[in-house]
Amino acid sequence: MSRPVTAVLPRAIPVTVIIPLAATAAGLLIGIGLVSVTGASVREAVAAFWDGMLGSTFAVGASLNRAVALALVGLGFILANRANLTNVGAEGQLAVGGIAATALALHGAEPPASPWSGPWSGASSPGRCGAASPACCGCGAGPTRSSARSC
Repeated sequence: MSRPVTAVLPRAIPVTVIIPLAATAAGLLIGIGLVSVTGASVREAVAAFWDGMLGSTFAVGASLNRAVALALVGLGFILANRANLTNVGAEGQLAVGGIAATALALHGAEPPASPWSGPWSGASSPGRCGAASPACCGCGAGPTRSSARSC
């Protein structure tokens, strides 16, 4: 038996790649447009943006710090969305978690065994409590509950 000869066709770029790239390009164009409307130099604005992101080791660390925090907020939103719940307080949870972690790190009664364990648990506790309150009062949207109900 012979195998059928098939032509090698280039694979199409999936939509899951095209949409984020298009959104990124649109955001960059809108940003450049806003900078040019204000009368500032686009070249200087891009250079300042690049220096603020990767200009020094401190800038790289600060960029990674912000990126990890926002990625964790995004992960929490994804998990809530997969559970058919709506999480509308992610920014507030991030702020309250940061405040709680800072307060615990600065004013904790005893130093923890690890420098990460105290602030980590202090930052996650307000988020856990905020996420648990709708579940305890039955305000979630599930298969037997009305999705129009909100807390």
